[in-house]
Order: sequence, then C-alpha cells, then structure tokens
Amino acid sequence: MPTRRIKLLLVAIALVATTYLALGAQMTDKPKEDLQAQLAKRGKYLVFLGGCNDCHSPKVFTAQGPIPDTTKLLSGAPADNNIPAVPTGVLAPDKWGFLGSNDMTTWAGPWE
Repeated sequence: MPTRRIKLLLVAIALVATTYLALGAQMTDKPKEDLQAQLAKRGKYLVFLGGCNDCHSPKVFTAQGPIPDTTKLLSGAPADNNIPAVPTGVLAPDKWGFLGSNDMTTWAGPWE
C-alpha cells in the first residue's frame, strides 16, 4: 500500500512540474511590453478603480445627471468654477464638513 501512495505522489509531482514548465514557456514566448506601457496600463487601471474621474474631471449635465466630460478627463475644475466664500469659523480642523461645486470639481474644507 505505501508503494502505491508513493507512485501516486510521484505522478502528481510530475503533472505539477509539467504544467509549471508549460505555463512558463508560454509566458516567455510573449513579447514583453516596455516599462512605460506597463506603467501607463497600471495607471489607467488605478484611475478607473479609484474613480478619479468622479472628482477630477469637469462634468456634462445629461438627463441622467452629471457625467464626466470625456473630452476633458482629469483636467480638474474649470477656471471659472468658483464656490462661494466660506463664512469664517464654519470650516476648521476641529469642525467636520466641506463645500463643493455641483460638478464635484471644486472643494473647500478644513484643509484650507
């Protein structure tokens, strides 16, 4: 009985090793992207995952509400986009809250 287990173990090890070698050969056959392309691809992924366009892109107002303006992605607040002056003492490091513009690109809070 122990010899049968040893044979099964050796067969399993051989299958794992063969699979590992086959996958490794496939990975080395693919041309590698240059570093800049890899970094750009990773950055695009992180921007999408983090929802950066939600606050850092001007909006276009549609019937479904505001959506990021795809012609100005990540360009920040429009230069003419101002929020009203914040009354003294309303926002401070010891107070919670913030003010923002309707398109979510301009903000005022206790960090100012």
